[in-house]
Amino acid sequence: MEVEWTNELKLDFEQRNPQKRLSIPRIKFVSRLLRLPIKNVEAYRTANGIHVKIQLEKKVHPITAVLIQALCNSDYAREAYNAIRVYNLTLHPEKYDSVAHECWNVLYYKKLVDGKVASEEKFDPKLTRRLKRELLRDEAKP
Repeated sequence: MEVEWTNELKLDFEQRNPQKRLSIPRIKFVSRLLRLPIKNVEAYRTANGIHVKIQLEKKVHPITAVLIQALCNSDYAREAYNAIRVYNLTLHPEKYDSVAHECWNVLYYKKLVDGKVASEEKFDPKLTRRLKRELLRDEAKP
């Protein structure tokens, strides 16, 4: 089994930490620089931050996705763990089941602490519209 290529970027931002905050200009710069054809984008609020899910028109290798996510300022600790997961899946694909190959890039939609909901994703239509306006605009231009 080979590691699955992906067309999803999943970004995790912690708004309380200035080094891990969402920066739309940064995401826009990275996507333009790398010529990423963005098909769709959605934003979700959590107790401490924001999750941004970007769907690309083309698939990329998972290690490329990890690097792009890190360049977009996604939580660096999460991306370090993602890199290790992809590295292990690539080197030893036979040791992992299909779920591991599909789910290496996970963002929780509900976080439980001691059996109680500590945080849950909530769709943010206003931020989603803003991201779409900034990231999908002029997509056809070089």
